[in-house]
Amino acid sequence: EEQIAHWKADRQSEGLRVAHGPVTVSGFPFAWRVQIAQPDLADTFSPGWSWRGEAVVATISPWKRGEVPLEFPGEHFLATGTGAAARSVSARAERPEGWAWIDAAGQIAEVGLDLRGLEARLGPDTPPATAFRARVSLRPRSNKDPARADVTADVSLDLTDLTLPQPPPGGLGARVARAIADLSLKGRITHLPLPQAVAIWRDGGGTVEVPRATLVWGPLTIDANGTLALDALNRPIGAGTARVRGFSPTIDALVESGAVSARDGTAAKIALNLISRPVGEGLGRELEVPITAQDGQFYAAGFKL
Repeated sequence: EEQIAHWKADRQSEGLRVAHGPVTVSGFPFAWRVQIAQPDLADTFSPGWSWRGEAVVATISPWKRGEVPLEFPGEHFLATGTGAAARSVSARAERPEGWAWIDAAGQIAEVGLDLRGLEARLGPDTPPATAFRARVSLRPRSNKDPARADVTADVSLDLTDLTLPQPPPGGLGARVARAIADLSLKGRITHLPLPQAVAIWRDGGGTVEVPRATLVWGPLTIDANGTLALDALNRPIGAGTARVRGFSPTIDALVESGAVSARDGTAAKIALNLISRPVGEGLGRELEVPITAQDGQFYAAGFKL
């Protein structure tokens, strides 16, 4: 309980608002099960963010040094931004689990969520988005690893069987079978109001490396990698490569939905099949496309989209 009070004071000195309800500790001597009711965190810097929930539970076992399983029972609320840019989401999960790894110096080496049976809403009266499983992890990097000295943090996201609140236009449907992204954030991150923090990161050569991004949506499969940064106007700049499979049935879906005319769809399939290559029996053809972002425009294979 004293450690929680010290942590609360340290976070408040960094500009966070920290509040919570009763703290209970049970399970000794086999483990310490710490339950914090009504956790409420908020960043006081503009535009800021806030998180509040019903409870958070951490279990500390003496024989599992450094490993701290977490639970997030009930409904939780996350809000970001202000004014017209304000966004909020509420979420609950059937198995609301997470984890934290603590290194020998007492610093967080990794923290993550593993939510099964996730249901999230972007407003009180909106239909929910659901996912069979949502897994996200954050690994802050210290200067102890010379090979990774320029990496501020690694982030991984893995969504399985995601159902969108409503089908988007284009005929691909509301179900996304898989979405995966691995990111490495490079550059100086400062705890300042967002405009200043972004400018310092950008002007210091900050980049986001994307070694892997995968999307399986209806008949379409995309595997991509690349590097992103920001230009002087905070527009994305960067380059990468996308490998696309299932483009023919995807074009058929676009034609059927009315997003593309039958004539244009036929021409597109003929052209794409000419520049694609077979990837194996039963796997169809794969199209490898260079993608770039520059001067506020997005390009695929040199064509402005």
